[in-house]
Amino acid sequence: MRDDWHPFLEIWGAFEPIGSREFPIQQKRYEQTTARFRTRYRTDIDPALHRIVYGGKSWNVRSPIDVLGRHIEIVIEASEVQ
Repeated sequence: MRDDWHPFLEIWGAFEPIGSREFPIQQKRYEQTTARFRTRYRTDIDPALHRIVYGGKSWNVRSPIDVLGRHIEIVIEASEVQ
């Protein structure tokens, strides 16, 4: 995992919590929190290169989706960095 993250841009958007779940890995319990972020359409968000910082937490970008294919809004599925 990268530990050399640097600010890329700051944009307005909406935060929608989806939920959290617990799951076991090697006899330990882990929790995963997921959310959606909505913002104006853009093409420069790359899940391999970018994270979202919101509310003092970092979020791994999973998949930016062009809502209805209209190039107006994107929805970004994300999971909280543990």
